[in-house]
Amino acid sequence: VAFGAAPAPLDVSGLGRGTAALDGPWQFHTGDDMAWANPTFDDSSWEQIDVSRPWGDQGHWGYTGHAWYRRKIEIKDEPGGAVDVGLFVPLASTSYEVYWNGRRIGRIDRMPDLPLIYPTSPHMFRLGRPASGVLAFRASTTLPDSTMYGDQFGLAAVPRLGNIEAIADMQARERASAIRGAFLDVAQMVTYAQL
Repeated sequence: VAFGAAPAPLDVSGLGRGTAALDGPWQFHTGDDMAWANPTFDDSSWEQIDVSRPWGDQGHWGYTGHAWYRRKIEIKDEPGGAVDVGLFVPLASTSYEVYWNGRRIGRIDRMPDLPLIYPTSPHMFRLGRPASGVLAFRASTTLPDSTMYGDQFGLAAVPRLGNIEAIADMQARERASAIRGAFLDVAQMVTYAQL
């Protein structure tokens, strides 16, 4: 767990038709306050967290309830670049809402959610025209059952930002891969059942 001044805005200028990883330190705070969606809110006293790993791996083992992630992002695209920007969230073990510059642009499940045993599927959200601002996730988990570990809640993979077509293609590839994996699992079970 790291504390200190908020990191400089993440510069993803010049996206063109591609995507960019929203990696590096994000501001993170347990609890819930809708003021935290406001792009002008001062989050400089918040701790910093790595969104590629659940919060339980980063000093919040067993924490359930609400938590917020925030990141300032600069998007300045060149002529002929992205006209519409999308966000791809590959993996999370929590219900969440996504806010862009204070406006909710989407959510996964209701909040608070039921205890999650399996991670959510990849999701895409539309941000609109390229612009700078603050991206925020409002996450929610409830008490786990006895089959769950205390280190698996929260975002668990680096989100990506990019041209909406590139993000949609990324989501389609991830879903196709998940479907192939599910078919392989079923085929293995059938094979083992026949032995």
